[in-house]
Amino acid sequence: MRRAFATILTLSILTTFLFVVVLGLMLAFGVVSLPLAVGLVVLVQVGLLLVGPTVNDFLYGCTPRNRRVRRF
Repeated sequence: MRRAFATILTLSILTTFLFVVVLGLMLAFGVVSLPLAVGLVVLVQVGLLLVGPTVNDFLYGCTPRNRRVRRF
């Protein structure tokens, strides 16, 4: 499980880095405006934030049926 999590984490970091580099080049050449570039980066980060817990649940087998809550 740790290897799968590390792989997904590494791929998401590399994908985000590549996206920001391409977006920076587009911004430098005047293809996109600064507000649009910032908005796209924020959308990608929010998307990763929303998808992250679902990926962790999938990796660790924590489905709604077998989710256990510890009571202290």
